[in-house]
Amino acid sequence: MMNPVLRREAVTSLRGWKNFAVLTFYLGVTALGAGMVIYTGMFDNWDFSFDPQIMMVLYVVLAAVQMALITLTVPALTAGSISGERERQTLNLLLTTRMTPADIVIGKLMAGMSTMILLIVSSFPVLALVFIYGGVVVKDIMLLMISFLSAAVLSGSVGICCSSTFKKSTIATVVSYCVMAGLVLG
Repeated sequence: MMNPVLRREAVTSLRGWKNFAVLTFYLGVTALGAGMVIYTGMFDNWDFSFDPQIMMVLYVVLAAVQMALITLTVPALTAGSISGERERQTLNLLLTTRMTPADIVIGKLMAGMSTMILLIVSSFPVLALVFIYGGVVVKDIMLLMISFLSAAVLSGSVGICCSSTFKKSTIATVVSYCVMAGLVLG
């Protein structure tokens, strides 16, 4: 049985075209960037040889870009979830349902992270381009995906914590970014 909060948020967000536009734009830019790195690696020199080290650079750059995307986007998606319900004065109504507070928090967390999880999973084929010339095995990419998902859960949890602690969404967003900056830079 699906969490009712997650179901409602998913239906509401998937009705529009914004999620599909973000997914298409992100994957298009990622694939275009990877294609340009591969193309310049093959045809930049005069002997048309390919240096496999370029694929490792591509892997590291794509991983760094995705980690930055996770740490910058997920707190913004989750920081206004509970405080937004409080601002719209629907939190008390939500608390009177049969759901426990933990169900509400988990549903809000998963709803906020659903777009990011979709981006992480859908970028797997672009990361799999590294397999063409070797250097990275499947275990490495699976560990990277687990790292991405754990970073998304951490970022989302910080956002939900700040959202439930502060009454205003803007304050919760600013504090969640400050906490994430302290975690990343510290």
